[in-house]
Amino acid sequence: MRGIIIGDLLGSSAHASLAAAQAAAPLAPSAITPLSGATATALLRNVSYGYALRHAVRTDPLLQAEAQLVAGLAQPEQRISRTDLLPPIWASLSGWAFGSLSDVEDEAEAIAAATHSHPETLRAARATAACVLLLRSGASAKDVRRYLEGVGYRSASLLERMGQFVGAAAPPTLDAAPLLPLATQIVLSQPSFVAALDAALAAAPAPSPLRASLAGLVGALAEAREQDLPDPALALFAHAVDAATQACVQLFAEQYQPT
Repeated sequence: MRGIIIGDLLGSSAHASLAAAQAAAPLAPSAITPLSGATATALLRNVSYGYALRHAVRTDPLLQAEAQLVAGLAQPEQRISRTDLLPPIWASLSGWAFGSLSDVEDEAEAIAAATHSHPETLRAARATAACVLLLRSGASAKDVRRYLEGVGYRSASLLERMGQFVGAAAPPTLDAAPLLPLATQIVLSQPSFVAALDAALAAAPAPSPLRASLAGLVGALAEAREQDLPDPALALFAHAVDAATQACVQLFAEQYQPT
């Protein structure tokens, strides 16, 4: 779970690397961090995902300020019906909380469905959580790519759409379709958690919601592969994240991420 938040912090900033961010002024997360915290709380307390996420949207000051990205989410009938607003990266937490692929996919879809209704977004949530499970279980890069191909992430048009994000000064949308294969490719091609995050920041260099989403997604996948995060990443987390979120992350780690 720390990987999502570290990625969100870096992606929400203008810094080009984790090393550059360490010496900077305090970092501010996007909506991804509190919604991830709400999802973790729901998993830990066995309460409704919809209740936890909508409660966070109604009560969290950061989410109140992110009106454009979370518009309508306080009511179940107003779920996001587009693919270009706030991909539910927090659904990836089911990849830690459950042990079978079918359970992980189903729970990820249930988490995403609390705030989103577009079929492509729900598919992306299922696949993201499944990749977390595969990576934390030691699956090879070939196995991860085979899984993604099996759930439809393999068309030439999708690969072309991925290209629009690489090096773009102002990526146009948050489309969930190209984000997952792009993030997966970044993680599988980089040797470490830090290298993967730095590559994600380079892929979307201008501060934007897309950059935060891509970096958060890369952080989630890279943490699943590495499991033990490097000291610079942990130091950034300890320095930049509020005490309540740190406590939630610690509880989630103790329950679902034993070392």
